[in-house]
Amino acid sequence: MSRGTQVALAAFAWLAGFVFLRRFGTVLPLFAMAVALAAFLAGRESNTRARLRPGVKAIGVGLAAGAVQIAATYLLYPLCVRAWPPLAGEVRGLQGLLFHGQPRLAVAALVVAMSTAEEILFRGRLLTSRRSVLPAAIFYAAVHATSGSAVLVALAFACGLFWGALRQATGSLWTSIVCHVAWDVAIMVVAPL
Repeated sequence: MSRGTQVALAAFAWLAGFVFLRRFGTVLPLFAMAVALAAFLAGRESNTRARLRPGVKAIGVGLAAGAVQIAATYLLYPLCVRAWPPLAGEVRGLQGLLFHGQPRLAVAALVVAMSTAEEILFRGRLLTSRRSVLPAAIFYAAVHATSGSAVLVALAFACGLFWGALRQATGSLWTSIVCHVAWDVAIMVVAPL
């Protein structure tokens, strides 16, 4: 499967998945498509497999970056809400859209799998050089557009830049995977905003 086909499939999966989520209230089709495409890439793409070799340093950097990102989120969120009060409602609406009151354990499992799949797809296959960090972040944000949430699109862009820079700096997907998983679990499961 060519890189262009993989990009098109990733875009279709996210765009269609968010349309399905908004219409039927479940993220499971997006989850299934994301995991299947990530598993395919992890199994068949030598560059992706190479970036998925675990390393203690990459995991440690990912944990440290995740702690920084989590701390920054909890410090900056109240300031952002003061500057733009509708943000709190937007965030609550987004959490409701994504998880519809599912049990925390189910949300945690979903978040871990989706975060990992997103990193394999968007920071693994699409990020090919330093110059591709910005275009990959733009693409990552764009495929969240059908969620209907401007907040999610903005977060996807900012986080895509951060996770892309991490993956680029270390050469390992484990750095961005660990950081992404830690941040998502913290703000969506452990102590939601």
